[in-house]
Amino acid sequence: MVTIKDIAEKCGVSPSTVSKVIKDYPTIPEETKVKVRKVIEETGYVPNFAASSLSSGVYKSIGILGFLNDKESPLSNHLFMSILASFQKEMNKEGYDLVFIDTQNNQTPKSFLLDCERKMVAGILLFGNLYDLKMQEVMNSKIPCIGFDYEGESINSVYTKGEKALYDLTSYILDNGHKNIIFVSGDMNSMTEKRIKGFTNALKDRGISLNDHSVLHISYNNIEQAEEITLKIVKEYPEVTAIIYPDDITALVAIHKLRELGYKVPKNMSVAGFDGALFTSYLTYPLTTMRQDTNKIGTALARTLIEVINNPSEQPKVVEFDATLIKGRTVAKI
Repeated sequence: MVTIKDIAEKCGVSPSTVSKVIKDYPTIPEETKVKVRKVIEETGYVPNFAASSLSSGVYKSIGILGFLNDKESPLSNHLFMSILASFQKEMNKEGYDLVFIDTQNNQTPKSFLLDCERKMVAGILLFGNLYDLKMQEVMNSKIPCIGFDYEGESINSVYTKGEKALYDLTSYILDNGHKNIIFVSGDMNSMTEKRIKGFTNALKDRGISLNDHSVLHISYNNIEQAEEITLKIVKEYPEVTAIIYPDDITALVAIHKLRELGYKVPKNMSVAGFDGALFTSYLTYPLTTMRQDTNKIGTALARTLIEVINNPSEQPKVVEFDATLIKGRTVAKI
């Protein structure tokens, strides 16, 4: 039977280092993690904590599974990291530790579900592209799951009311005299569709007709695409006076790009974002945005997941929160 000491000797590291790799300590170099994990896989070693969990039937780790795309680390998402703070606090109260599910593998396709099973998690928090096939495999497994910003029948979910949020934000911009507004939405999914519906309904309720470019699309938090779409708007649609971006990061990138092009924000172009990141309130011109309550969201994600773990037979439920309009100083009155 392979032991942790055997793994350590094969890798030329200490047993404590192997233990930290198994628990995914961020302080361990990536090169060491890769080497240790390779030996673990080759030998079929079962970590002690996992064996203990198997014998007792009680797992006390919660998997954090974030997947944006094959190149971008989920830890770069400021919104989720803010949500994770309150999620972790609530989970720790119940005696659960958090472990990150590895989604970054540039050499071979990786099974997220296999990593979840190896780490013997009691439940999983998912965020990002939950429509990816590898994410769907996890959601369709027997492991209790909770999804952030996702709507579906297979798992429980927590999200902000996107339709109402965009209706309120668009209405505020309309109240400031703007009629030629473009909404740059994020990646197309059911949550994005709700935001689009809120935007279009706000325009329709004011008697403003939509056109082919009223709604454009980029990926969430994509800096390059934000610059490209901003340049496209000012070149092809000079009548536009206000632009709503899918998140705060792309909104700030757009403001920088507009200034490069000679525009003054908000004098020549009004800009709004979404999420309400705290740092946007401390800018010279605080961003107009819709703030998601990350503390309430993180707590709700934790409490709901614990309910699922304790009562796995219950039907999936949805928890919704309102966003708060932050008026900022990037939307001008015309």
